[in-house]
Amino acid sequence: MSTLFKTIVLLAIFTRISSASAQFREQQEIDSLLQIVESGVDESAKTGPMARLSFLYFAGGDSLTSEKYLREATTLAQAQNDGKYKIRVLIQELKTCTAARPRRIKRAYEIVGELYRLIGSTGDRLSKAQAYDCIAAAKQVLEQDYDNKDYYQAVGIAEKLSSNDREARQIIFNMQYARIQRIIASEGYGSKALDYQVKLATETARDTGDKTNICCMMTVHLEQMLNADYPDGKAIETEAGRLLDFIGNNVIATAPYNAAIERLILCSLSFPESVDMTKIEEAAEKLQYASTGDKILQRDISKTLMTLAYAQGQCGEAINRTWDLIRVDSLSENPAKLLAVDYSALAVLYDEVKDQGRRADALDKSLKYYRQAYNERAQEQRLISEIRYNTQKEAAQRRQMGYILTGVMVITVVIGFAVIMYQRKAAAEKALLELALENAEQKEKIMEMEIQSIQKENMAAKLRIEQKNKLIETIVQIVSEIDNSELRRLIEKEKIMDRNFNNNSRIFIESDPEFFRKLQERAAPEVLTPLNLRYCAYLLTGMGSKEIMELLNVSENTFWINKKRLRQKLKLPKGESLESFLHNLSLPPHANNGGVES
Repeated sequence: MSTLFKTIVLLAIFTRISSASAQFREQQEIDSLLQIVESGVDESAKTGPMARLSFLYFAGGDSLTSEKYLREATTLAQAQNDGKYKIRVLIQELKTCTAARPRRIKRAYEIVGELYRLIGSTGDRLSKAQAYDCIAAAKQVLEQDYDNKDYYQAVGIAEKLSSNDREARQIIFNMQYARIQRIIASEGYGSKALDYQVKLATETARDTGDKTNICCMMTVHLEQMLNADYPDGKAIETEAGRLLDFIGNNVIATAPYNAAIERLILCSLSFPESVDMTKIEEAAEKLQYASTGDKILQRDISKTLMTLAYAQGQCGEAINRTWDLIRVDSLSENPAKLLAVDYSALAVLYDEVKDQGRRADALDKSLKYYRQAYNERAQEQRLISEIRYNTQKEAAQRRQMGYILTGVMVITVVIGFAVIMYQRKAAAEKALLELALENAEQKEKIMEMEIQSIQKENMAAKLRIEQKNKLIETIVQIVSEIDNSELRRLIEKEKIMDRNFNNNSRIFIESDPEFFRKLQERAAPEVLTPLNLRYCAYLLTGMGSKEIMELLNVSENTFWINKKRLRQKLKLPKGESLESFLHNLSLPPHANNGGVES
């Protein structure tokens, strides 16, 4: 069989056998984490190691121990004030839920929502970047249409951290490597964008100091050279030798090392002189020994050894290893996809040995399991879509309820504020009313005092008038015999004035203090002074201007000014006499309508 045909067949096998991202457990890491957990270090320092142990035990199939450490890590994280401890626990739990899909998809989305909330509540940038990175890795597996926005968030935060922070550099590398895989899937190996991204990721891998990252980038570089339009045999031979030496000197039980060995096997078929097959066998055996206890990685290494046997022309050995894979995969949790790939590879191998009957049987079984895997995948996607819809619906309902509660709180605060302001305003108005009442009472007392004073003055004036009348009567008796018409006329006039004064005085005395209240209402909002009230009282009693001026001891000019101001306060129109106004105001209500009661 030609080398070219072997290469094509192996490429077909690799395309079909590519399994999901491998999760592995290293005993050395578990031992070191257990030492931290069982030591006397601060409790907060145990949160991350316990969460990591939970994931590692789950990857190894020990779910009871995994749950135990997850509960302990969660308890420790809840006791801390900083959300970064909760993030560390949820990151490991999210990895576990993603690996256990579809059983724990709902919990995975719940954790994603919790991580988003915790990202906003912690100030630890590294924890934020790790949370975004983990969310992106989970969504990459769960969602076919994922847009990788969380990867960019993780890198944006990680790039602002110290360049010496290895965890931050690891996050950046994860994003760059994921970007490389997307470019290869969409544009192939000849893209300039791929060259630029590989260069960046290679530099980042060196910055992390992680040998697994370096192995990943050396493998990608070799793939680029193998898939070039015009492969350079010498350059490929040099690069393949470097990668093989690196693997031989740094055997680490990780999926990238196994992938590197697979690429070297392909390289040996196209360029037989580029790789020493003996060294590849040694590297594969070392990797198999180092990965003891990691079932997933052991399975991938068995696939690689089967491929190596086929590349060396040992089809019988390759068939035996394929059957071993079928027996192992049939016991796995979701065997359909793995068995479909295994039987497809077995059909290729039976075709090599010209056993068409077994080949046809293997193809039938491969087709059967492919259909089953497709149905399971479709069911898983329906379940994921349903869970995503329900999760988004619940989140929308929570947001809506939050808006409602916020609105109720705002309305309550506004109403409370309005009630407080109303109470304050009512109290202020009550205080003002009490003050006004107090002022009114004081004004009423003052007015009563003024009325009493005016009444006393009125009584004094009446006494003076009586004395004057007696004097006049005496004078009349003395001059009665004198025939003086002018003198008699003056005496009669004075008597008429006395009668008017007496009548008006009686009206005034009977009508007060209602008379003064009416005056004050007419003048409002102007305020009548005690002097204004005296003027009104004297004018009402029929006293003349000179008498009022003598009684008040004011000049004529002052008298007329005060009278003018009084008219203004009482709002009297031109042509209306002040004395007439006062007289009408002092009359009882029925007197103004012709003496007919209404």
